[in-house]
Amino acid sequence: MTRSSGLPVGRLAGAFWRFVIRHRSGFPDPEAQRLKGDILDLGVKGVERVEAVQVYYVGGKLAEEELQRLGAELLTDPITQEFSVREIGSLPPVAPGDSRRSTVEVAYHPGVRDPVEDSLRKGALDLGIAGIRQVHTAKEYTLSGRISSEDLSRIC
Repeated sequence: MTRSSGLPVGRLAGAFWRFVIRHRSGFPDPEAQRLKGDILDLGVKGVERVEAVQVYYVGGKLAEEELQRLGAELLTDPITQEFSVREIGSLPPVAPGDSRRSTVEVAYHPGVRDPVEDSLRKGALDLGIAGIRQVHTAKEYTLSGRISSEDLSRIC
């Protein structure tokens, strides 16, 4: 099951890119650990694993080199995190279906100002990247285990 934020992708000049920032293997993810504890506190016992990733939607005219610099130099901690980026509209790799996984993306409603937008745009300008026209952020949570639709509704 996947729930989406419904970000306004149709209003951009240029392309729209999706960056996913996750903790490298071997590094703890405190947010995921906290969320798993909160889920247990709700009385939901079937969740075995939680993964939390930061998502950045960046729109504008950006070259491949600029995308790589944004991910490596601005959006991630190069020691503990890694990133992937793809253009919205291109299909991500399709993994075999897993009925034991649910992914939920949480973002601001369209029209609500995202406070990260200005700082990300300024950081990009400091790197010499001027093509960014729009930024949105989201958190994506993947829950693994035996999770009923009722439990998922309680969590979300």
